[in-house]
Amino acid sequence: SDLTIPRNVKTIDDAFAGCSSLTDIAVAEENPYFCTMSGIVYSKDQKTIAAYPAGRPDTAFAIPEGTTGIGNGAFYGCTNLTQVTIPEGVTSIGDRAFYTCTGLTEITIPEGVTSIGDCAFAGYSTYDKNHTQHTVNMNLTSVSLPNSLTSIGGGAFQYCTKLESVVIPDGVTDIERGTFSGCESLQSISIPDSVTAIGGSAFS
Repeated sequence: SDLTIPRNVKTIDDAFAGCSSLTDIAVAEENPYFCTMSGIVYSKDQKTIAAYPAGRPDTAFAIPEGTTGIGNGAFYGCTNLTQVTIPEGVTSIGDRAFYTCTGLTEITIPEGVTSIGDCAFAGYSTYDKNHTQHTVNMNLTSVSLPNSLTSIGGGAFQYCTKLESVVIPDGVTDIERGTFSGCESLQSISIPDSVTAIGGSAFS
């Protein structure tokens, strides 16, 4: 199925979360904030990828060269993707950018990225009204963090239950609340001297 973003829409953060049948998104030509290429939404200047339809059948996607930002919730719920290539030139990865992308098993974050947003690569755990726990775990086994990184958001790798080791680069000063919460296989983590604060439940 497809959808058209009308002319006056300014923001679309997490707008299509859970739309697992959505395969193409169009944008009204008069919209001054967004454009579309091959059914994928970008900022008008094509510098930020804003929304990748979760229903697309592709298992691999290379973010175009020239992209500098991955928007909030850009790949939210894209469970078909097993490989995403992030090009050099990207400097920021937004909140929930790859939230519940359970098909991803490894990700390389290139040099130049300075910030990873809240819950960027996270799964989640919740309880229903009968107090039964439901968990969506991520399948990342490998994450490469660049030396340019200075900020890792809260819950960024929450419920990455297959992640065994992480090296946090020099330059990161804060490990936010719940950053690696629920990472039950984590056996080795290297924390540099630059870190001055570790949030609650960061490794619980």
